[in-house]
Amino acid sequence: MQLKRTKRSKTGLAAVLGPGSDWRRVLSFIPADKYTVIHGQCLEVGVGGFILGGGINALGATARHGWAAENVIEMEMVLADGSYATVNKHFARIKRLNGKSEKNHFSDENDLWFALRGAGTSFGIVTEFLYTVYERPETFPILIPIDLSRIEDIRNIEKAAANTKKYLFTCYSTRRYFDGVFPYNLLPYNLPYSMKIGGKHFVLINKLQGLLGMSSTTPFVLITVTQVQGASGRFTDPIPVVNYLKNHKIKMGVEDPRIINLLTSLAGYLTVGNYEDGFLTLKEQQILGTLNIASAAMYGMKNSIGFGNLFLNHPIFGQNSKLSPEKVKAKTGCDFCWFSFNFDNHLRLRNYSRVAISPEFGVFQWDFSCLFRNKNSRCPQAVRDLKRLISHDESIPKISQFQYGNTPSCEDIDFGSRYWGSHYPRLARIKTVWDPKNVFHHCHSVGSTEQFCCPY
Repeated sequence: MQLKRTKRSKTGLAAVLGPGSDWRRVLSFIPADKYTVIHGQCLEVGVGGFILGGGINALGATARHGWAAENVIEMEMVLADGSYATVNKHFARIKRLNGKSEKNHFSDENDLWFALRGAGTSFGIVTEFLYTVYERPETFPILIPIDLSRIEDIRNIEKAAANTKKYLFTCYSTRRYFDGVFPYNLLPYNLPYSMKIGGKHFVLINKLQGLLGMSSTTPFVLITVTQVQGASGRFTDPIPVVNYLKNHKIKMGVEDPRIINLLTSLAGYLTVGNYEDGFLTLKEQQILGTLNIASAAMYGMKNSIGFGNLFLNHPIFGQNSKLSPEKVKAKTGCDFCWFSFNFDNHLRLRNYSRVAISPEFGVFQWDFSCLFRNKNSRCPQAVRDLKRLISHDESIPKISQFQYGNTPSCEDIDFGSRYWGSHYPRLARIKTVWDPKNVFHHCHSVGSTEQFCCPY
């Protein structure tokens, strides 16, 4: 890993990163209180897969600076025939196995640069990235508990997001159906950017909702707000955010900036080492081991209405569900679940002509994921069933079925159109140029014909 000055970077600063590293190591070398790099929120996520799959940071860095793939300056890689290549936006400089070198300039039909930036694992083995670094602190969001009990509450956030490009708005709501391993569930969580709080603090936050005039019987919702335009420091200023949210009739549980800053520091800015960090203490993770995950996501929604009805009223996972955690656990086998949904006024406006990320990006994006211990549980099917209520309902307005490729799933909607949209036919043609024998293949890779290849 190396940080260096170079005129090849638009900022004058770049990092040399290996694909086998993870973002915890990168951020220890390139600290976020001084620099900004587009990184994963899960710090144990590998550098290579994150960047080659597009790489989105939902806490604000991507809204300000673009996808991770857009911030690559150059890549070193091994091609399907064993040749070594240096690839940039203009050409691939190739060293063949016989020792000869050649330079391949890109056209629409052989644009390896385009293919690597969003579908890269289908085209080769990248051994090194030259990656843009911004010489300014990464601006973290503030977190505010809010009341989302009606569809109008969600629509108010959507309207607030549509009226500004200064801020990015994302909502999170977690469900705990497994109480953990007593007494180790009382120990501190392993959150990278938080105070050392105990697992039971989240139960106390739920109880605190009643004191804040919010329902204490439904899962609490946090809205994260990040300043992504204009001059900003390390932290988003809560005072103008609170005023903006009040003007858009968003019901906040807390309006005092001091309490908002305290809650933000406790929650660790929703950056975790791994998914388990958000629900289990380190000792619990050592006892239980790595959990399994099932995800459903749609990034091509025209608005929030269809999702809002599901989020509030789904009979099992909905905000207003009458089922106890024990009954949900017995019915689905899911241990922990979370909704996250984003109101976008940034990414859908970017130029996707040379990044292999679906250009059919919606105004509203949502994700629902669950962790489960028993590999034979119904949890993956329950997650798929929830998504079908939106993906197969033609009355719910959608721009596309776009799903972020780094959170894949197996379902009956073609994976090529879900991950890469209208780019997929072009990717398939480029694949025949650089990997005609399909050497680089895996579940849901470009050129794959297996629709149902997921482990669950």
